[in-house]
Amino acid sequence: MDSRNPAAGILAVALKAWKWCMSAEYVQEPACGRDDARCRVGTRVDPARSIGAIPLRKHTYRVACVGLALALVACAPASDSVASQFAATDAASACPIDSFEVFIERFDREIAFQELTTADPLVVERYDTAAEPEPRRVVEDVALADVSWPVMPRLDLVGGSGRTYDIAPAADGRMEVRVRMPDTSDQQRYVFGRSPCWQLQRVVDESI
Repeated sequence: MDSRNPAAGILAVALKAWKWCMSAEYVQEPACGRDDARCRVGTRVDPARSIGAIPLRKHTYRVACVGLALALVACAPASDSVASQFAATDAASACPIDSFEVFIERFDREIAFQELTTADPLVVERYDTAAEPEPRRVVEDVALADVSWPVMPRLDLVGGSGRTYDIAPAADGRMEVRVRMPDTSDQQRYVFGRSPCWQLQRVVDESI
């Protein structure tokens, strides 16, 4: 069976079982005297002399084979689903940190970890304050090599400058870290998502 495509392997086995069952010959129990030369054990049944279309034992065996083939076919879609679940589980288990709370604590304090867990490219949204006649919002894909580190300020230090931060869920299972100066437009949002592990995917600077 092809391990890369379990469904195709199961279907191939089912087809082989069906063909074997349909082509197999079976031995019929002797129905005459022991001394009759026509009724030796092991003699194949002559279809022209058989009574009925299919002997009872042969009919029962074929029904069992058909049931087995149908069961194998029915298992094929489930095999793909199970394989997908195992693949997703393996991918999740390969991530060094599963909890976002633990992840963001390390991301906050280690620049090397930021470099490893930032998307390439990183989507950056900001206002072009030099645009005329008024500031214009722009979106850029910034290559990882061009990102300035640290990409996010130390959360345990932002309070010293009068700024605050909070962490909240966003759409599609993502998480946002918002750093802002109260009563001003000075606010940055750092959006994290799984791909399949946690990584910084978008930075939104709303300062004007």
